[in-house]
Amino acid sequence: MNPIDLLEKELIELAGPLAGFVIKKQIKDMGLRRENFPEDRLTELMERSVKNAIFEPSKQKEVIRKLRKKLVSHADYL
Repeated sequence: MNPIDLLEKELIELAGPLAGFVIKKQIKDMGLRRENFPEDRLTELMERSVKNAIFEPSKQKEVIRKLRKKLVSHADYL
């Protein structure tokens, strides 16, 4: 599973079914494409997606922490 697929799967579990849409929109807003998304921007994508999927700041921090933990085994740059 590539890092974006894993991010999408985990964020849907933590934030609900609209998280997939949020990730797609954030990729587009960043001017990038999912097919050739640069791995060094995954952290930025994760943070932007969480902030747009979850509105409570304390919950955002918790979800980002959980996602980093899940994704760290898949990438060295998180």
